Amino acid sequence: MAKATGLASHRIPSPPRYRAFLAGLAEQPQAGWQAVRKVSALRPGDIVAWEHKTATSSGHAVIIGGRPAAEPDHAWRVEVYDSTAAPHSDDSRPSDRRAQVLDTTGRHSGLGHGVMVFIADPASGAITGLGWGRKAKRITVPIAAGRPLS
Repeated sequence: MAKATGLASHRIPSPPRYRAFLAGLAEQPQAGWQAVRKVSALRPGDIVAWEHKTATSSGHAVIIGGRPAAEPDHAWRVEVYDSTAAPHSDDSRPSDRRAQVLDTTGRHSGLGHGVMVFIADPASGAITGLGWGRKAKRITVPIAAGRPLS
């Protein structure tokens, strides 16, 4: 991925770089990767990244932990793994004694799993947005997914 995105050696890509890389897989295939366009096609191990600029963030990336389950309104409930202090639905961090507790907020942070919602375009099934949890506000963002191949 570093070579394909022009990332300097020993650097960690930002979520926008991950998203751009994954979004480009369909038109510019990369060895070891496969584009995943539809929410319904997500599988455990796939990576989803999006851009969402705020005062403290440029976006986020997650690893898919389970098969998507259809919900109403073109939404799909999906188990994800990531590192965050903002819990998802059914998040493992708040009850995990190993999770780091942040001094500034008291939230539990670090690697964990929870449930997010991804939104599909009604016509194509393409991933168009997300909800941080089952009941969270749904947002449309630049978002893309890819599957690492062995």
